[in-house]
Amino acid sequence: MSQHPGDNAADSNERPLRLGVVAIFGITALAVYARLYFGIDFTDESYYAALPYAFSLGHRPLQDELAIHQFAGLMLVPAEKAA
Repeated sequence: MSQHPGDNAADSNERPLRLGVVAIFGITALAVYARLYFGIDFTDESYYAALPYAFSLGHRPLQDELAIHQFAGLMLVPAEKAA
């Protein structure tokens, strides 16, 4: 297999980009791994319970609540009404 004269120059230009991508991936993976030991914090858990409760009280989706999380909360409304 023959190499073209510009192959080494192109590879050396891509090396910092590859190194940056690997570094960002590594930092992200370490952050996610460290977060596994802490789980969900208390503010998240109360929010997950409060949103379906608000819908069971009569709040209207996409009118009274504008958060994107409301769609997950809508799935839990039947369980909230049964409780």
